[in-house]
Amino acid sequence: MAINLSYIQTKHSLWEASQRSALCAAICDRVKEVDNYEKLKFDNELLIFLCSCVENSVDKKDKTKIDKKALVFEVLDKLFEMSSDDKTILSASIEFLHSNKLIKKVGTLKKYSRLASDFFFKR
Repeated sequence: MAINLSYIQTKHSLWEASQRSALCAAICDRVKEVDNYEKLKFDNELLIFLCSCVENSVDKKDKTKIDKKALVFEVLDKLFEMSSDDKTILSASIEFLHSNKLIKKVGTLKKYSRLASDFFFKR
């Protein structure tokens, strides 16, 4: 007998945790599409991509504060084995990227035009 619990909704901290894990899984899946992603542990382009994914997926209008840097490290922990020295190096790299404004937020018009083109041309 199969048990169906889809009618029970998560709330508050459980909902936040499920959203966070779903976001991490989606970003990990996107990175795993790249061949030999294991060799890109300290690659700046990968770090910019991860930070941009997190920046564009976390909404400022949410009432909950999400630590974006911690979210990036959570993704990196799922992708690679990270030591404390690795985290220190990558933390400094993220601070550098942030201070030099290399982490860009994609505009709303560009997002919606991309969604529309995907909808019409992938059918």
